[in-house]
Amino acid sequence: MTTETDITTEASSADTDAAAKRDAKNARRRALRAAKRDVTVTKPTVTVTKPTVTKPVAAATIVKEPSKKERTVVIYAEVMKAEGSRKDGIARLTAELNLSPAGASTYWQNCKSGTWS
Repeated sequence: MTTETDITTEASSADTDAAAKRDAKNARRRALRAAKRDVTVTKPTVTVTKPTVTKPVAAATIVKEPSKKERTVVIYAEVMKAEGSRKDGIARLTAELNLSPAGASTYWQNCKSGTWS
């Protein structure tokens, strides 16, 4: 039969074992924290350089051909100066600018109304 003294001795030895484990665990934790405090972490620096782009120098000036609109304005002015009719102007636009009769009529009307000047 166990006595009260034996029970307390067993309990105290169990408490002692648990306390020893806890102390060992805490000691490891303290050591890890101390090691972390001693270590300094530096972020790597990244240097980004932009590539330099050199634009090619134009060898010669490019001369653009006049647009259909610009050529229509010139043809309209010439036909009106020569006192030609709308029919003559549309015929000339279809021949010189490769426009359909409907397209030539639209271009002619844009010039006549002042939309294109």
